[in-house]
Amino acid sequence: MKKQQIGFIIGAVALGLVVAHITLRIIKVVESRRPEVENVIFLIGDGMGLAQTTATMLEEGPLAIERAHSVALTTTHSADNLVTDSAAAGTALATGYKTYNNGLGIDADTVAHPSILEVAEAAGKSTGLVATYSVTHATPGAFYAHIDSRHRQDEIALQLLDKD
Repeated sequence: MKKQQIGFIIGAVALGLVVAHITLRIIKVVESRRPEVENVIFLIGDGMGLAQTTATMLEEGPLAIERAHSVALTTTHSADNLVTDSAAAGTALATGYKTYNNGLGIDADTVAHPSILEVAEAAGKSTGLVATYSVTHATPGAFYAHIDSRHRQDEIALQLLDKD
């Protein structure tokens, strides 16, 4: 009886390994056929937290954002404060790093980090930045400037002019 149980266990493990191997091969084939992303459009709606978006959906009905192929969620609070400003939130979105309120494109230790635009440009991709207000303001500025204060708009503008 024990030999039979051991044989059953060995057979089950072997079958499991074969299924795992086949599954990994299928995943590899599927991933190799996945088309490469050609375009990314990164829309930032000022003040569009989950509560505000959900309230609007409940009041107005379905929103265009619900038809988007991919939607992401991230936290954008400051490194040192749960109440954030646009500079810290923009930096979190643009670079993936938290900073203090007023910092643009730098972390809480004032170390500059490349934005998603700068990473794409370094990879040879075409990029663009569109804003409904001045591109030297906090949120758009976080995508190209690296400076300790969002209020230094002349220097922020110069950093944009220095870009290729």
